Amino acid sequence: MIPAPAITLIQLVACIGYGAALLGLLGINARLSPSERLTFGFALGSGVLGWMLFFFGVSGLLATPYLVGILAVGAVLFGVFWRSKSDWAAHGEATPWTLLETLFAAGLAVSFLMDGIESLAPAADADTLAYHFDIPRSFLQSGAIVFEPRALDGAVPLLVQVAYMPVLALGGEAALNAWAMLSGWAVIALAYVIAVRFVDRKWALGLALVLATTPAVVYGAGSGQVEVRNAAFVLLAAAAMVRLGETGLLRFALLAGIAAGLFAGGKYLGLFFVAAAGLAVLSRRDFAGRAAAFGTGALVAGFQWYWWNWTNTGDPVFPMLYGVLDYANGQVWDQAHEDLIRRSFFSQEIFVPQHPLSFFAFPVLATLMPGPQLDSGRTGLGVIALLLAPFAVAGIWQARRTILRSRLFPVLVCVAVFYALWFFIGSSQKIRHLLPVYPLVLLLAVAATYRAVTFPAWAAALRRPAMAAVLAVCAIQMAGQALFTMNFARFVFSDESRDHFLLRNVTYFQPVPWLNAHLNETNRVLVFDRQLNFHLRVPKVFAHPVHQAEINLLSSQTSAGLLQELRKRRIDHIVIRDWEPVGAERKTGLLELTQGLVRAGCAEVRKTFDARNFASRTLPGLSARSSTIAVLRITDAGCRL
Repeated sequence: MIPAPAITLIQLVACIGYGAALLGLLGINARLSPSERLTFGFALGSGVLGWMLFFFGVSGLLATPYLVGILAVGAVLFGVFWRSKSDWAAHGEATPWTLLETLFAAGLAVSFLMDGIESLAPAADADTLAYHFDIPRSFLQSGAIVFEPRALDGAVPLLVQVAYMPVLALGGEAALNAWAMLSGWAVIALAYVIAVRFVDRKWALGLALVLATTPAVVYGAGSGQVEVRNAAFVLLAAAAMVRLGETGLLRFALLAGIAAGLFAGGKYLGLFFVAAAGLAVLSRRDFAGRAAAFGTGALVAGFQWYWWNWTNTGDPVFPMLYGVLDYANGQVWDQAHEDLIRRSFFSQEIFVPQHPLSFFAFPVLATLMPGPQLDSGRTGLGVIALLLAPFAVAGIWQARRTILRSRLFPVLVCVAVFYALWFFIGSSQKIRHLLPVYPLVLLLAVAATYRAVTFPAWAAALRRPAMAAVLAVCAIQMAGQALFTMNFARFVFSDESRDHFLLRNVTYFQPVPWLNAHLNETNRVLVFDRQLNFHLRVPKVFAHPVHQAEINLLSSQTSAGLLQELRKRRIDHIVIRDWEPVGAERKTGLLELTQGLVRAGCAEVRKTFDARNFASRTLPGLSARSSTIAVLRITDAGCRL
């Protein structure tokens, strides 16, 4: 293993190298300042790294020498396409820093320090452990990208996750956590570099600090969650749109398409962004050339995971088109699971009626009256947009005659179209799904506010209250981040063991240390709680009643049918929660299926654990409840099924 800081920095350099190389091939590098080459290069290069690793993965070339070679080539490109130190000096800022700018910079340093503390603790976010980190690890163990026939978290675009593989393979979990931290910082830096072209340094730093301490960013940036990473592609696409409007050069339309395509390769919602960015790019002249350049970039950058799904299932957006397309593999999905996922997931993820009035009211409702369904209380986007709205409206009014010619007008079109598609067509209204475009909302709000507070007639009246709103939001959000960080600081600055930290941060984690200690590579464990996946060190199979059909767990299944599927997949242990001793009363669901195995002598209870479930790692005491978890061993002797 390479030390975590070293391999993380090597991958950082490699990403910048790949990004700078592509920018150079497009003839764009020379038009960028050093800070833009760094941030644009990283955003583009991190996507290029994931894009390349897909083809290595499907070809079965994920061994260590190939991963080392990929990073080495990127590092060489970093040197080839980078300019001399004199170029940095030529772009240096000689303006002395004001007290407020220094305050914002100090706030960013404190925020980044808290991020660093989080990165030193074991990964504990549920979705991260379920698939963001676990799927890349399973690919590395297989030496190839293997199709995961699970809806929502398996057969999905995984461009961001596969870019985790080099640091994980070469530096382990510590390097993976460090990479999550570093890639989160890169988004903040990119947002600042773009913003400083439209506002002064003080306001750009304020925007960066607001973004860095936004609850959804604090929650997701230090984990494997992809929304923050996808925000880098969104920001890059927006910067390309701006340069396209300034120069009219089609190379920027191509760059915007590549960035949008990378977002599509990182999440299904990226398809909405491709449509939104495409309309924004076409909002000016030269439609045919722009459409061709943008479309080519988006298609090349984002097609691969949709092709992968199509070749394995017959559906490029599995399972969204079930019933419309003929499935190549009838075992990966069926009508019963289709009905169940529509009823139990998609219909329950829409909490606000999808009509025009709600379209305009949703941002206010999600901010001021957040319900648990929207997740906007714990992982929301904060109140800064609402606080700056009056000032932004004043700025827009002041610029009303020139707004259609504004450099940021295509960005406004992009945000509006993406939000409309997400609201009226999207399958989930969880507010964190808007995080990729949230930096653009901040940019628009701050730029319009800056216009208002610098206009002579209004400046004196609006400047101080507008900045006071930014400072207040920064203070409140930093306090929230400090509370969030205390959980990780307890581990970092004490002698708490790794297992104890995970026991109090991962729901139902209790059986994992025992399984790792008492089972080996010859065993195979069936788990139903996906947050156990990453920290299990023994072979496992994850099954879910709703998200997959290969192991049937519906109410129509019988214990005998389940046993047949377990034997087919050589599964010899099951981890089941909410366990109750086998008695006369008949249960339902998974409990009935597994109790049926025990009653028939086909399984035995090997170990039970008292475990906890909680909704919040930061304040677990507010939502904790107890549960019994049983580890069952499948037996053949005496089995009556």
